[in-house]
Amino acid sequence: MNYTEYTAADFCADSFFIQWVQSPTDESNRFWNDFIRAHTDKEEDILMARSMLHTFENPGAQISKESLLDLKRRIEVETRRLDQKTSLFTSYFRYAAAACLVAGLAAVLWLYFRPAVVEHRTGFGEMKEIRMNDGSVVTLNAHSILRIVRDGTSLRKVELDGEAFFRVARVTGSRFVVTTPEANVEVIGTEFNVNSRRQNTRVVLTKGEIALSGIKNSHPVRLRPGDMAVVTNGSGRLVPVKVNTSHHTSWMDRIMILKDTPVSEVVAGAEDSFGVKIEFAEPALLEKKLSGKLPIENAADFIENLALILDLQATDLENGYLLH
Repeated sequence: MNYTEYTAADFCADSFFIQWVQSPTDESNRFWNDFIRAHTDKEEDILMARSMLHTFENPGAQISKESLLDLKRRIEVETRRLDQKTSLFTSYFRYAAAACLVAGLAAVLWLYFRPAVVEHRTGFGEMKEIRMNDGSVVTLNAHSILRIVRDGTSLRKVELDGEAFFRVARVTGSRFVVTTPEANVEVIGTEFNVNSRRQNTRVVLTKGEIALSGIKNSHPVRLRPGDMAVVTNGSGRLVPVKVNTSHHTSWMDRIMILKDTPVSEVVAGAEDSFGVKIEFAEPALLEKKLSGKLPIENAADFIENLALILDLQATDLENGYLLH
């Protein structure tokens, strides 16, 4: 794409530009600020596009007659500006320019009424902190996807594939919902961890209160601090159990805390985080239980430490490791 040829209407319909306006990051701020400095002739178009998008960015806002008249006024101003700049053009080209701006207005309205989704991803071994517009903070674990959905209502909704820790800001009259393939987590203001991998969702609450329900189970269960509940595709009644929450949130410090944890569970966590296959020459070792702390900075060091604990040797394979 060549942003130097974009009009205000084009910017309004560009997904990268929209994401910058709605959820700016250091990277996107740097890109657009550099672009404006390098192309000062585009600054007016960018300011107009930002203004048009901001007109409709507040969740639950109603589109008033005054707002539509204001956009109409901006279109007329921009059309006159184009007329002055292109006095040698035929009327056909002037009307075409005006039509582009009207199309931009239509694009803004369409973008407002359809659910807008901002997606964040992490690669293997990567973590990312995401600050939402409402003040909530999400720490996204490795090999995970978080989608922030804006549907024009007061509902704050995100979709998670993988693992994340949520610090949800309290906003009066606004629910916060986390959806995974197996479960719905509804909160008001709280802190909790969600692990959605291998066809089950494990939720651990560290602060506040949440209502957890399975996609196939319409009866939510209330979780209190220190509770954990697991939802699977075939979940029946959910029964919370008390756990040490630090064991389930230590991944943010790149540490795996083990307490009578089966090696099979340790290996599954590493495979999910690093995207490698870990095989054992003696499968019976997968039943062995471990206690202690295991660093999870990177795959190579993790395997070396695990092999040392189990008194084994590690051999590199094409897509992973063999412990023997």
